[in-house]
Amino acid sequence: DQVAAERAALTERIAALEARVRQAELARARADALIDDIGALVRERFADQLLSRGPSPLNPGLWIDAAEEATEFAGRLANEVRFALDDETRARQRMDRAPLILLALAAAAGLIFYARRAAVRLIRRRLQPGESRARRTAAAALAATVRAAVLASGLGLFLLALRQADVAGPAGEQLLFNLAGGLGALVFARALALAWYAPDEPMLRISEVGDEEARTAARAALMIGVSFVLEAVLIVEGQSVGLSRGSLAALNLVALVPGSLAMWALAGKVAPPPAAEGDAAAAASGA
Repeated sequence: DQVAAERAALTERIAALEARVRQAELARARADALIDDIGALVRERFADQLLSRGPSPLNPGLWIDAAEEATEFAGRLANEVRFALDDETRARQRMDRAPLILLALAAAAGLIFYARRAAVRLIRRRLQPGESRARRTAAAALAATVRAAVLASGLGLFLLALRQADVAGPAGEQLLFNLAGGLGALVFARALALAWYAPDEPMLRISEVGDEEARTAARAALMIGVSFVLEAVLIVEGQSVGLSRGSLAALNLVALVPGSLAMWALAGKVAPPPAAEGDAAAAASGA
């Protein structure tokens, strides 16, 4: 009787566990079906967004709307600055922070206008005419790192001074954040351009182009960085403040045109044009 009772209890327990297993399998099947439905819905929405036509930036009406929204946003920033300047509590805090603000501005000016140039001059003095390409490449990489680090530190101190001055509201704080990201891209692009082309420092130049081509290529690379800044400030900031799709399309064209033109100009300095390659091949075959 005792064995029969235990056997019946075990049979009942097995039946309960099997019921739980069947419920878990059913739940998993439902979850897989939901995942498949969600995946199909995401793919469908992505395809709709990819194939749908947005507002064209060539429409003159979009530029009028973009100008109106940009003017409204500029007025909002001006009102925030005016409110911050009129606030007596903030004014007292600015007076207390005045030494820190002035020190940050002075340090930023010293780093941006003096320290980076002095560091690059020091690196250039260590090189002798006729140095190997490997040594020039290492010196150029070091100069680019120094430029980027010093310039980024100076810009960071300048933005820190603005933050400590507390003259911006929520929209201004978001604008400063996006501006910091764009300026970081600009610093990186300029450091790479100066490291590779070195228009004013032939001893540090890695590229084989001449002085005039190096200056043109460096300016084009700088314009690409400016395009990144415009993208960060205009598009990212426009999305954060809720600009319309038409205004974003117009601002996107403003950000892309200078970068596209700069990339087109830079492409001609990276490789010789097809005509030059053909002339070189013809000269080689004639020789």
